[in-house]
Amino acid sequence: MENTLTLRTAEPEEAKILSELAMRSKSYWGYSDDFMNACKAELTVTSEKIQDSKFHLVVAESAGEIIGFYGVERLSPLQFELEALFVNPRDMGLGIGRALIDHAKNFIAASGGGTLLIQGDPNAEEFYRAVGAQPIGEKESASIPGRFLPMLLIKIDKDEDVRAASSEPESLDLKPQPNSSTAVTGIPIDSDRLQIRQFTQEDVEPFTSFMTDQASTRFLAFGDEQKSHEGARQLLEATISSYETEHPMLAFAVEELTTGTFVGFCGLTPHDEETVEIMYAVMPHARQKGYATKIATTLSQYAFDRLGYRRVVAPIAPANEPSKIVANKAGFKDHGLLPNAESAEVVHQFVLERGVQKQD
Repeated sequence: MENTLTLRTAEPEEAKILSELAMRSKSYWGYSDDFMNACKAELTVTSEKIQDSKFHLVVAESAGEIIGFYGVERLSPLQFELEALFVNPRDMGLGIGRALIDHAKNFIAASGGGTLLIQGDPNAEEFYRAVGAQPIGEKESASIPGRFLPMLLIKIDKDEDVRAASSEPESLDLKPQPNSSTAVTGIPIDSDRLQIRQFTQEDVEPFTSFMTDQASTRFLAFGDEQKSHEGARQLLEATISSYETEHPMLAFAVEELTTGTFVGFCGLTPHDEETVEIMYAVMPHARQKGYATKIATTLSQYAFDRLGYRRVVAPIAPANEPSKIVANKAGFKDHGLLPNAESAEVVHQFVLERGVQKQD
């Protein structure tokens, strides 16, 4: 793919392309077929919507292919709502989402707006927070009754670059993020007792067993759908499939070196070019062996040495004492309590800076 990204107003005849892209992007998170079918109407873009003056839809195009888009709706003279923001899974990690949200903010500023309201997918909330959104509550999904989604708000700076108000296409340079396809190829990450490797089909049974155990997933930031047997299986399938793409998920299985037994999993979620979020989970039968600390230290070092990040963050719920102990042992420092976009609770933000990691 060429390194130039063009942002331009969507055309009515592109409605089908945008609808398909939205479905493809949403399914990236491992949602079941039933879940996706329930969301289809809400994710469908029509030519009428593209032509409706209260909506503004912009596509991101590279090498003649639409690889992302956003849409905003004007609710009042001062308030806009994010109607859609989707990026083709193959092209995630290139900064396209950030370019689209920046373009939307510029458009709103040039249109006299003051706020952008966002009802986000739980899997995207960290992205929205990274681009300046603040959590304000929850709202029930229009597609899935009983499913509540985080609500966020971006206050628009009146000094935003107003070029986005122009109907002329805007070209930007794409800058690949550190989580490129080279990140998970080659020799798996090893520690003295554990091997951190890519998931395989053989991991389906232990992974789904863990994900459907409410006690084990109590503090993990997965949606209810992903904590079901089918949702967990589809999430794992999506992860494995992503390894063959240009921008794979940074999600890994963990096994004992001597026995090959699956003992947990871990992953990294990029926030920006310098910061990545870590998660780790250990199977019930493998706890109290120091494995979580070993996973945290090894994967953090991988993020520093192989991926080039400067800091690793670990948001931890106040009641999750075992994870706080692990973070402290791994050298993370507690930077205090911060709002959690998923709920009214706050979380401890543990941070590990490159060069200060504890050694065993």
